[in-house]
Amino acid sequence: METNQKQEIYSKKIISKGKSYFFNIREAKNGNKYFSITQMKWKDGKRFYDTIFIFKDHIDDFKKAFDETIQIFAELPAETESIEG
Repeated sequence: METNQKQEIYSKKIISKGKSYFFNIREAKNGNKYFSITQMKWKDGKRFYDTIFIFKDHIDDFKKAFDETIQIFAELPAETESIEG
């Protein structure tokens, strides 16, 4: 029996201040593996999702650009202190 579901290889979820982030590695029906990053947020009582897909043949370029961007971002001065209460 054929299934339309994608096979999940890895999944990680982060919850932060009303938003959730999902990092997933999956295998498509055709055998291609891909990495997806999804942001889920609530607005007016509804869930909204934004997802990007990175296929295996693009992952090295994606990682390089991501690492460079994170490094620059980490070096920026903090705007304000986070106050939780």
